[in-house]
Amino acid sequence: MRGGILIADGVRSYEEDAAPVWLWLWLWLWLWLWLWLWL
Repeated sequence: MRGGILIADGVRSYEEDAAPVWLWLWLWLWLWLWLWLWL
């Protein structure tokens, strides 16, 4: 039981750490799309 809680907590903290990375990837993707469309 305790191990499951530790694993769930680790996954939750990993998702929180990874969220900004996905946000930056999306921002870069949109930026490149805009540049490609305008140029």
